[in-house]
Amino acid sequence: MEQQWKIIHPWGKLTIGSMLILSGLLSMNLARISSPVGQIAVGVLLLIPCISTVINVRRILAKRQIRLGETHMISTRAKRYEASQLEAIYMTPFKIGVKVKGKRLVPMDLCFYFDNDHEFLGKQALRAWAKQNGIPVSNQSFVMWW
Repeated sequence: MEQQWKIIHPWGKLTIGSMLILSGLLSMNLARISSPVGQIAVGVLLLIPCISTVINVRRILAKRQIRLGETHMISTRAKRYEASQLEAIYMTPFKIGVKVKGKRLVPMDLCFYFDNDHEFLGKQALRAWAKQNGIPVSNQSFVMWW
């Protein structure tokens, strides 16, 4: 039987806030620069936080879920991972990461936290699923990648 859990991207809101601040600072500098080449350079740099903000807003608004099957896990990007492919599950107070065997970092589609309404039950179900499949669960920090 497969269980579905609503999850949230861990760093979306923080990234949006920092990108909005960076956009504001770059915009203020754009007004002060008198050379056309400098204005073009700052304008191009201004595109980076704007694009990042749009991507992160999309991540936050997307209805993400993770599914736990008998011997597999389906990630937020609909990629199926068999339990034998998974090395460990890391839990911190702010995020959960599932490490794939042979990789040094946790992939972004396996980094999440549960919706506030289901946080306790979701962590409990994930621990039970990990125990059933022989995957160690540890309370430690981890590094994620895109």
